[in-house]
Amino acid sequence: MNMFLKTIYCHYFDRRGKNIGKPFKSFVFPESVIYCARRPKAKFISISETEDGKREPPIRFIDRTNPVAEHFFSVCLAPVYGDEPKWLFLAEFIEHYKIQGATYFFIYITDDLEPYDRVLLDDYVRTGNVEVISIVDRLLRDPRDWQTIQIHDCLLRNRYFSNWTAFVDMDERLLMNESGGTLEDFLMNITQHDSKIGSVTFRQRWIHKSDNLPKRYKDVKQVKEWMPTQRYHNTTMVTPPGWVVKSIVQPHKVLYMWTHYPRKMYNGYRGYSVKPEQGVSRHYRLRSRFVWDRIPNRTHFEYTDYPAKYNDRLVDAVTQRLKYVYEFEAEESYRMPKYLRNWSEFFY
Repeated sequence: MNMFLKTIYCHYFDRRGKNIGKPFKSFVFPESVIYCARRPKAKFISISETEDGKREPPIRFIDRTNPVAEHFFSVCLAPVYGDEPKWLFLAEFIEHYKIQGATYFFIYITDDLEPYDRVLLDDYVRTGNVEVISIVDRLLRDPRDWQTIQIHDCLLRNRYFSNWTAFVDMDERLLMNESGGTLEDFLMNITQHDSKIGSVTFRQRWIHKSDNLPKRYKDVKQVKEWMPTQRYHNTTMVTPPGWVVKSIVQPHKVLYMWTHYPRKMYNGYRGYSVKPEQGVSRHYRLRSRFVWDRIPNRTHFEYTDYPAKYNDRLVDAVTQRLKYVYEFEAEESYRMPKYLRNWSEFFY
């Protein structure tokens, strides 16, 4: 339901649930976001469409007004959906951005995520790298319809929590070129030399992914063979200016974030378009999922590799994590009699 610019009233409550003062009149901007003024002693907040109308159930405030951000570089992963197994893509995604300097991940999931994939995310939560946000509600919407809500939610979660935040999909790997440093190095340089820049956008090179990833972990050899960065190399030219981009932003400088770039920044700040010779997004996509007729220079491909200077670290990190999480289950499955292995499939 589109509520853009719709009038909304904010209601405040103390720790015992007692109403505090008159409702505050506000409005929805951008989509799904309502700014309510601060109110002393308020611990819970609710909203309604009219001043005296039916209120939503109150929710507790979370104080995110940190004087100093806890993290320099974090990552927001768009809602995970679709039939393809996610465990290998997720591990490579997280370990890639950890190598690039990211120290915290917000990963949004719907009821599409298989329990087998969730086991991996739970292990990352255990080690303190990841926060998982479930966005399933009473509305039976298509999982893809959650992305706008996720983007706004993650922007607000990172405001004053992280200096820079990447908004990317599971199959995208932002990278600086071979002669440059990590993403963290690049962002640190911008932070130190131009405080007016509030976002950086990366153009894309699409990499033809020819098959679906495995359903289950088998062993380290299988992981090395099937990691997208190791398996797929057929690469398009860089997309032209104004085409699909992905962004890393400073959340406190962005008012309105869209899927690919900020729609509105706070006054005085601007974006920066990363030149292809500086860096790009390597986007691994199935041919069947290409918007094929819209891809510029779609007949021009070349063989490219994931950067050699990061490759061994990435492979080691992914294989170690997946071996730790799934190896015991894989061994037990191998030891089971065949009829029990077939029966166990009903539980996944």
